[in-house]
Amino acid sequence: MSSGRDHSEVDFVTKAQPPPPGAATIRRERLLDRLALVAGRTLTLVVAPAGWGKSTLACHLVGAADVPLVWLSLDRGDNDPRRFWRCLLSTASSAIPDVATAALRYLELGDPQVPREVVSSFANSLADVGKPLVLVLDDYHVIFHPDIHATLRSLIDRAPATLFVVVLSRTRPPWPLPRWHVHEKVVVVQARDLAFTPVEAAELLAALLGEEPADGVLELLMSKTDGWPAALKLAAFGVRETCDAEELVRGLSGGHREIFGFLAQEVILGLAPPLRTFLLETSMLSRLSADVCTAVTDDEASRDLLADAIDHGLFISPLDRAGTWWSYHFLFADVLRRELRRLMPGRERELLVRASRWHFARGEFIDAANYAISSGEPDLITEVVATAWAPTYSDGDQVTVVRWLDALPDHARRVNTRIGAARTLSMLDSGDFAGAETVLRELSGGAVSTDRPAGLVSLFTGFLRFKEGSLDDAREILSLTDPAGMEPRMLSISLHTTLTSVVRFWLGEGTSAELLLSEAQRLAVEVGSAQGLAYVAGHRLWAAAERGDEAACRDVLADPDVAVLPGGSRADDFDVTGTHFAFGILLSARARLALHDGSAEEAWQLARDASQVVHLGAGRPDLAGVLLTAALAAKAVGEKEESDRLAAEAEAVLDACSEPGPILTAWRGRLHPDRPTRTRLLTERELAVVELLDSSMTQRQIAAALYVSVNTLKSHLLSVYRKLGVTSRVAAVRCAREMDLLG
Repeated sequence: MSSGRDHSEVDFVTKAQPPPPGAATIRRERLLDRLALVAGRTLTLVVAPAGWGKSTLACHLVGAADVPLVWLSLDRGDNDPRRFWRCLLSTASSAIPDVATAALRYLELGDPQVPREVVSSFANSLADVGKPLVLVLDDYHVIFHPDIHATLRSLIDRAPATLFVVVLSRTRPPWPLPRWHVHEKVVVVQARDLAFTPVEAAELLAALLGEEPADGVLELLMSKTDGWPAALKLAAFGVRETCDAEELVRGLSGGHREIFGFLAQEVILGLAPPLRTFLLETSMLSRLSADVCTAVTDDEASRDLLADAIDHGLFISPLDRAGTWWSYHFLFADVLRRELRRLMPGRERELLVRASRWHFARGEFIDAANYAISSGEPDLITEVVATAWAPTYSDGDQVTVVRWLDALPDHARRVNTRIGAARTLSMLDSGDFAGAETVLRELSGGAVSTDRPAGLVSLFTGFLRFKEGSLDDAREILSLTDPAGMEPRMLSISLHTTLTSVVRFWLGEGTSAELLLSEAQRLAVEVGSAQGLAYVAGHRLWAAAERGDEAACRDVLADPDVAVLPGGSRADDFDVTGTHFAFGILLSARARLALHDGSAEEAWQLARDASQVVHLGAGRPDLAGVLLTAALAAKAVGEKEESDRLAAEAEAVLDACSEPGPILTAWRGRLHPDRPTRTRLLTERELAVVELLDSSMTQRQIAAALYVSVNTLKSHLLSVYRKLGVTSRVAAVRCAREMDLLG
């Protein structure tokens, strides 16, 4: 769940619709015939530099096919795999209802990496629906994240015959194009294919000029531009404004970018000063509307000037059919920005700051952060990222948050508490405890201790101490921390409740831990964190299994939100690759329950998978718990060598914990080769109490049999539970049997 609007109306309106074809475009029938979707190729790859008409060709191509369409206009902010796929799948569901419902469910699990099931589920749903779907990815060259390349490659490999993918890019994606050529899955269109023929160029110029070009001008233009559509179109604007078209064309020289720059300058210089200034001052905007242009230029005439620019056809294209959002052609915007810097030094930063603040005020954090970073204004970058990181992180866009943090000025990283919280959380999630310690020390101005540090520093210090395995320190710090007044509020409250409940669980405080775990699960659902939900549910299941409460275990697993998580009871096959450690906790807890039920083979399969995903990011107590469970499961199926290996690994983790707590101490005792004898672990009186617990006698009857008061018996029980690391009578008897403590 996110408080921003980056994935709602603004993003989808401008990103998820094909740009309407301009008034002066022509249909390239020779190309359309070659690329007809009925040709059966899964992928149509159009690769050419800017200005070669890739988007226009794709518009005509998909317009000729009366099929559902997904069109995504990409930008560099889409290099977050989950953000990319969320946008793609949501748009697909709009085109074909429910076709991506299952895939979206897997996607919202909170893992920064996209689970394998997202792609397979989407491909299977497309095959089941049986309806054709066209997927167009415009400006794919801005994508550099390897996971996006890999998941799209997987989709193309798995694609049913009804899926047609059209990729428009300035560079070739890192895909196995030769193999796909052999299997007739791809057709590639390049710049030489997109170059206008003399007939097409004449048709375009006639449409733009309203008349046939003068003798000699067409031939000269073709020789100078090699049929480059952008230069042909811009030259037409120049021809309209000059008395000597042939002289203008003869002045063209150099490469394509130089030709475009020359023509663009000629057009810009010929405009009225107010319109020229407007173009320069809005050139850094990736998307234009009347409102954002007014805010950025601080000129109420911007609405009319935007309309003038549109009427002139100045390389400005609509991004929605309502005509609210527009964008400049990349090359034209590039020329405008260079002119802005030349004519108005320093003005660009001021305009970027205004753009960032306008989007920030509307909760459009992705745009706000991008403009802030482009401005290079350190205070603004800090302000935007400090507010935007929490909802973006909770929304699963961890990659985006890390990119923002990398762009921050050094000073902000050291002294801003909210920025420090973001850095600490990303480091703790990746297992960088030393890095987190350094950040917290910088924020607190010295050593990080159990003293009462302020606000978020206190919360994350408790988090760090727990991850390190200092449970008593973590409990003390968290007990002194009140998250209610912190920002981000809901994330802080949820994290504090989760940490406190888990610390209490490992310290053997059964009842209070389970009550808090239930509240932590409710908060995880409220903030929309699938990782948090899996983490808390796993500890609830561990706790219920420890006290032998099978009904409570079944309730945890039957929860509809929990059941569909990776590692949940109704999830598909578990994929250990790239899975967040929190889902391994849930899987391990299910393994321990299976052991209690006598299902050793099932327990070993679950525990083995869990042990493979928890090493990156899991705190030491959780890691030790998963490894000990796996060792116990391996022992149960006769895998002695594997059990010994896992037990040794768990021992090393526990040795690094300063205070592992009674639960883990007891779990270790069930596997340790030098486990204590009956008399070393429990006193003779405590052994007598345990033997009577394995009966139908009530506490009052047991007290009478031992000739002690009920209160004295309760003291003995508390001592037994603490030493065995359990919280109930049933669990104490079971643990005593496993440790051969019963005669």
